[in-house]
Amino acid sequence: MISIHDYAAGLLVNPDRGSPLRFQGYEFLRQPLEDQAQRMVIQKSAQVGATVLATIRALWFVDVRRAHSLYLFPTHRSALRFSRGRFRVLLERSPYLRGQFRQVRTDNHLRSGIVNFYCHGARSRTELMSTPVQYLTIDERDEMYLGRPDGPQPWSAVELARQRLGGQARAWELNISTPTIPEYGVAAEFARSDQQHYHPLCPYCGRLVRLTWPEALTLVPRRGCQSGSAEMLRDPASEERLPVRRLGRWRAAFRCPRCRRAWTDQARRWAVGRGRWLADRPERMLRGYHFSQLISPVQTAERLLRQWWEAQGKPVKLQVFFNAVLGLPYVWEGSRLDPQWVEEAQARGGHLMAASSAGSVMGVDIGPTWFHAVVAEPVGEMLRLVWVGLVRDWRHLAEVVRRYRVRSYVLDAMPETHPARDFLRSFGQGWLCWYVGAGRRVAVDPNARTVHAPRTDTLDAMMLRWRLGRVLAPRDLPRDFVAQLTSLVRVVRVGRMGEASAEYVAAGPDHYAHALNYCELALRLLPRRPRFEIVAPNVGTPAWQR
Repeated sequence: MISIHDYAAGLLVNPDRGSPLRFQGYEFLRQPLEDQAQRMVIQKSAQVGATVLATIRALWFVDVRRAHSLYLFPTHRSALRFSRGRFRVLLERSPYLRGQFRQVRTDNHLRSGIVNFYCHGARSRTELMSTPVQYLTIDERDEMYLGRPDGPQPWSAVELARQRLGGQARAWELNISTPTIPEYGVAAEFARSDQQHYHPLCPYCGRLVRLTWPEALTLVPRRGCQSGSAEMLRDPASEERLPVRRLGRWRAAFRCPRCRRAWTDQARRWAVGRGRWLADRPERMLRGYHFSQLISPVQTAERLLRQWWEAQGKPVKLQVFFNAVLGLPYVWEGSRLDPQWVEEAQARGGHLMAASSAGSVMGVDIGPTWFHAVVAEPVGEMLRLVWVGLVRDWRHLAEVVRRYRVRSYVLDAMPETHPARDFLRSFGQGWLCWYVGAGRRVAVDPNARTVHAPRTDTLDAMMLRWRLGRVLAPRDLPRDFVAQLTSLVRVVRVGRMGEASAEYVAAGPDHYAHALNYCELALRLLPRRPRFEIVAPNVGTPAWQR
């Protein structure tokens, strides 16, 4: 059986250029390309050849292994762009592939003999449920996770796609994605893997070294300039940052983090070409690789340094730098609720959770097993948390409404929509809430008792209340209350046209955070408060951080 590397080098073309496929400068791709571990995850930066690698592997599994394959993208549009772009170049420029594959009805379905290759978007449950395959590629899985909270059904495209492998005697899976935040998506998968990093071979000290930021960069005198003292070489991460235009006779260069000698471009190519993949946790079964632009042949030290300096003081650019340039998960300061805010709210409140109330509002996040509820009372501009806890079922929830004399409440409309509507018929002071995308107006229907609220904007408003110190919290909050509030991280994505959009991503359970958000909405919907007003903050910096 021909190896994947020989198959690619002898029969395929570069889908980005249409020229014969070569691996000069991309020697680090060879081991992941050949790796046939049953599950593999690649945590990658942008523009390091990972998508080309995934495409080659998918073709090899169809053509050589004769395995039905699915290449999964976040959306149908991105799948079409891939199949009509890179994939079509491969078929048009490679005589071998033109003879092996034929199109079946749509651009997203090819066949080699009786073996199928599908290229689908992850938004259609029907397509995912009706496509049994043996080889699965999940491209940009973090984008798929981000798409789920606002969807009409709380299902996971990744988990549903994995079920397509369940009936096969042998199956393989490849996950590739640019990371977003720690403990989420591809970063969570990579943390559970053997965590392989590429180590170039330093041409001066002869040691295999891992290139990390900022240790992999230094400043050296430009050609024709005299060398200065060692103190003049400022670390790129130091607080004393020089604008690139003022570097003068200094230029950025890659270096060996061990012997600290600067590498010329030729020395760097030599080092990367003779490097090796080394695992931090070799005892683990899940195979994981980390791709960074620090080993990319087209990246330069000066461009990296410029990107870093331009990102200082700009949370959106810092997030893009760590995610898309270094291939690392990143949480910028102020993007999540500070646990200290909860401690301060408990110090202000100083009370214990009460068994009753003279009049309150309530928010409930509906789960498959438990309901998470927050009951609160308005005290001037303050919100006093009266009771926070788990509710077993609808009957228990009715007892909570009566005991705390709830005057307004908001229920999560998903996933138990019909029982929630029945509950509203018994207690008519409530509302059903659906989240909608950021930037849209809040839509309140008094007749249907429904609220369509922008998820990001309302969570921003809830976080702002904590930051301004307008919460009085009991001392005996549930143990997981703070963890669930801090699991929500505000992530900013930059689209293909340069537009920025913000969304809260959950790195863990977040039920209490949404219950508290619904409680805030219930407060706004009290009959004596007819106006509902949320000011959408600047995308880059939430209002509760400014």
